[in-house]
Amino acid sequence: MAFDLAIVGLGVIGGNLALNMQERGIRPVCFDQDPGKLQRLAREGPRTAASLEEAIAGLSRPRIVLLCLPAGPTIDHLLRRLRPLLEAGDVIVDAANSHFEDTRRRAEELGAVGIGFLGLGLSGGASGARHGACFMAGGSSAAWRTVRPYFLAVAARANGRPCAAWLGSDGAGHFAKMVHNGIEYALMELIAEAHAFLERLLGCSAEEAAALFGRWNEGELGSYLLEITGNILRRADPITGRPILEVVEDSAGHKGTGKWASIAALELGVAAPTLIEGFGARLASADGRGRRSRATGWPEAKVERPDPGSVPPILEQALLAAHIASFTQGFELMAAGSRRFGWKTDLARLARVWRGGCIIRARLLDRFVPALARRNEEGGVLATPWLADRLRRSVVDLRRTVGFAARAGLPVPCLASALAWLEMMHTPRLHTALVQAQRDYFGAHGVRRTDRRGCYHLDGTRV
Repeated sequence: MAFDLAIVGLGVIGGNLALNMQERGIRPVCFDQDPGKLQRLAREGPRTAASLEEAIAGLSRPRIVLLCLPAGPTIDHLLRRLRPLLEAGDVIVDAANSHFEDTRRRAEELGAVGIGFLGLGLSGGASGARHGACFMAGGSSAAWRTVRPYFLAVAARANGRPCAAWLGSDGAGHFAKMVHNGIEYALMELIAEAHAFLERLLGCSAEEAAALFGRWNEGELGSYLLEITGNILRRADPITGRPILEVVEDSAGHKGTGKWASIAALELGVAAPTLIEGFGARLASADGRGRRSRATGWPEAKVERPDPGSVPPILEQALLAAHIASFTQGFELMAAGSRRFGWKTDLARLARVWRGGCIIRARLLDRFVPALARRNEEGGVLATPWLADRLRRSVVDLRRTVGFAARAGLPVPCLASALAWLEMMHTPRLHTALVQAQRDYFGAHGVRRTDRRGCYHLDGTRV
């Protein structure tokens, strides 16, 4: 019997994808350097191979190899091993969190010998791999046509449609996953800031906060991240019986994708401050010892206790405005990457893909699908009717929330950056005329005038 594809790497993603595929009538053959992983998977049904060569030999043509391995040198090592085993027309799929520039390089190298290469952004974690993930593919369109039936079969579904799509050539899929994670960092920080507001300024218990998040999750803010936040807050520590957050260290880690998104925004000239602050907040959290030391003697804020009854609706609307800002910044970053690298990514399609399976799946994305189709109209996404209407109403509450937090000494970097970004995006004339004048004063860079064309020095002479 010939197998449909080989899965190399049987960690939580590779092993669960194998089981998912098997249940849907796909025949994978699986390999891992760890015999224990091979034995555990074999007991659940999927066929395994004792070597990489054996796995490849058992495949039908064109041969498909799915790599579920750690990003970085491990991928390049496997590609060197695979090249002599494959031939023109075969396809390799990299499902790691690889940097999109690595994917672009690998696609070019393998394309030169006729082997198709796809960088596959995958979101949904172990559960998504097992029951339905979100797949963002980039690379050869011909290679995607070859593997498409298998990934559509195991993808999550939203509104009856599979959450899997080809987004453009070479690194488009991994760039989209990087942007996804940049948005994810921002949304997680925004929700954490809202919880801190409830806990520290209103004195809400974990159960009371969980109830609020549950109620918000039923409305326009509904999302996977809000859902799991309520679940987390309801959990008790099995060792001490205390609310779980009381025993969790306040230092958040990261694996690089949020950093890459921040760097890409800066390099591509995209204003994405809320995404950057989401990553920055994690960096700040790592300095726990220093923070505790410096807290001694720091001036205490005069805590203004807001009306407990009025704050939850205000905070809900503040979160809505900040979520809209975060998603918009992410889509603008994706658009900039698509322009720079010639991917021609359909942003509305990407929004549809993100509606299911992935970590940032949210009800708001249903509103972004039609908005992104009108992105090139005057005013862009933020000017489309539904988003513009919601922002006009919710930004007032975002202002009040950030003001409350500032007066109380509560750090809310993502809420504050979302507010500042939204204000700048809706201000006809900013303060940057002075910045331009300063640059010309000390560096003779010239300025653009409002009353005539051309570039001028401050003394009125043409540059």
